[in-house]
Amino acid sequence: MLRSNAQRLVFLSLFLGTSDFVTADEGLVDFQQQIAPIFAEHCLRCHSPGHREGDVSLATFQDLADQQYVVAGDPDASHLIELVTASSDVPAEMPKEGNPLSPDDVDLLRRWIQQGATWPADVEVREKPKADQAWWSLQPLHADLTQSIDDHIAAALKERGLVMNPEADRRTLIRRATYDLIGLPPTPEEVDSFIADTDPQAYEKLLDRLLQSPHYGERWGRHWLDIVRFGESIGYERNVIVNEIWPFRDYVIRSLNEDKPFDQLIREHLAGDAIADNTPDTAVGTAFLVAGPYDDVGNQDAAQAAQIRANTLDEIISATGEAFLGVTLGCARCHDHKFDPITQEDYYGLYATFAGIRHGVVPLATTEATREQTQRLQPLNERKAAIETQQLALTEQIVTRALSKLADYESRWTRPPVMRTGTEETFEPVAAKFVRLVCEAQDTNPNSKSGFRIDEFEVWSAGESPRNVALASEGGKASGEARQIEDFPGAYGPHHAIDGLAGAAFISVGNHLTIELAELTPINRVVFSSARGKSTPELPEFVFVAEYRIETSVDGNEWKEVASGRDRRPVDKKRDRPRKSNAEILTPLEHRLLEQESADEEKAERARLAKELASVNQQIAAIPPLPSVWIGQRVEADAKGPFHVFLGGSPQKPGKEVSPASLAVLNNQQSAAYRLAGELPEAERRRAL
Repeated sequence: MLRSNAQRLVFLSLFLGTSDFVTADEGLVDFQQQIAPIFAEHCLRCHSPGHREGDVSLATFQDLADQQYVVAGDPDASHLIELVTASSDVPAEMPKEGNPLSPDDVDLLRRWIQQGATWPADVEVREKPKADQAWWSLQPLHADLTQSIDDHIAAALKERGLVMNPEADRRTLIRRATYDLIGLPPTPEEVDSFIADTDPQAYEKLLDRLLQSPHYGERWGRHWLDIVRFGESIGYERNVIVNEIWPFRDYVIRSLNEDKPFDQLIREHLAGDAIADNTPDTAVGTAFLVAGPYDDVGNQDAAQAAQIRANTLDEIISATGEAFLGVTLGCARCHDHKFDPITQEDYYGLYATFAGIRHGVVPLATTEATREQTQRLQPLNERKAAIETQQLALTEQIVTRALSKLADYESRWTRPPVMRTGTEETFEPVAAKFVRLVCEAQDTNPNSKSGFRIDEFEVWSAGESPRNVALASEGGKASGEARQIEDFPGAYGPHHAIDGLAGAAFISVGNHLTIELAELTPINRVVFSSARGKSTPELPEFVFVAEYRIETSVDGNEWKEVASGRDRRPVDKKRDRPRKSNAEILTPLEHRLLEQESADEEKAERARLAKELASVNQQIAAIPPLPSVWIGQRVEADAKGPFHVFLGGSPQKPGKEVSPASLAVLNNQQSAAYRLAGELPEAERRRAL
């Protein structure tokens, strides 16, 4: 209900005694029984906490007090009355949608205001859904075991003057039953056998045989997989294939073939990993939670990231309501459900329940399998840790020694550091058919020789009129191992390094880039870069070489080094403190000092440790990993809360605080209600659900 600033009226205290306003011949208006239903029917559709048209809500005492719509004791001065009252020629301004208030309703509002506009502080007005707890689908089942399905069908046919079709002949019957139950036709032998079977229980035996077939679960499992929105890719723009979700498909088939009780299936879908973490055949049922689409692209904006996370949990909540209740719980994300008795608090109680689930793969194995793998890995991991400790100690010893005489080293580094925007090497002219850049250390991770980027690599001919003979337009050909993207072959291929354009780049997964020239040519200069023309070349996306050498060849077999970056200053300074583990990457300076300071016996010891570590890693890799299944990762940090209703469904507009809880409409004699403390572990919430 909207009004201009000029029409704002001061809302007087709602706690004034009603006796000051009630006349002797008027009955006292009951807010909860008479006024609240008017607001619920005519106003809350547009003016509720989750849907504030005109920034107005008529849900609570506080809302109305803050919005100053009523002058207690004076209906004529109350803008609320003005908005809902029609004149002889002008309809009422509110409500904008639906039927206008009746004269009796307007009169009730006037009397309520006249009597002091009392609104009990603990009363919140809610829009009444189309169904309530008395709705037929929310009642306990009352099975009538005296009648069969056929009896009900026959009664309905009789009402319409119809009768059953004639009984099918046996050939038709076996075909219908077989197609229905296993989705395949019967074999000619099965048809002949059934036709010839004189046993009065022949049909029952046929059904038993079909129900025992593994094809039964395959035929009917696909329908359940549709209901639980099973998919083998994540959807959205990346649509990555999920290679580890197929065990859930097999679990559904197996569950149907085993005639698993439906309540057990639901428990395993919602909390199988929490019920039986070390029983893979049960825990895999939890893949239900993460079987649907989700957005994994990520967003650096905090508000957008929160919205994407809310969308992900909404998908899980909606799938739960639709699969197990036949109710669109997602409708209560932004406001109370308009058709079913589901409140926003109900929805966000489930939000808090599922908040600790993230899409992803987790190892899933029996206790015995886990113990066996641990026993095999433990001595290898201990040996690996011992080797890495020795490596760290030796490296720090060498680097510390080199740093103590850093000035001596710096005097040998006579050229500027490599530049991502362009690094040049000149040398005596040499005839070459092949030129290659060999990466000896990458600049963001000097321990690695791969992953560097080259947007242009130029090879200049010697002589009076030099030209870039590496260009593809000059007949040059580039080769090197490149990062591959399945949908975009060549997106990061070596050809980008010689196309004369600085935009796209070669991204290496090897350690070199080779250029084959059109013919044997005298050359004396190369220029290469990863961020040519960029104003922010320091960004991680422009990974470059820290150490390198340039080699040439006439035949592609015998190579000669013509330049290197060993006399350039390293691109960084020393770190403030020693490394605490091998996981901390050497800086380019430390890497340079390690290589140049190591004595022969230290180089030999480093090589021995590296070889021994490689052997241990190979043994570790040879031990088969535990099976990993896409059932979702449990992240306790996400489950901590506190959790709130999101007004209008926006994570940026938190409302009242909520706890993991059961749906209020189901809190009856048939299902135990629960409300959990927010600090309970994530698994306990799903167990309760």
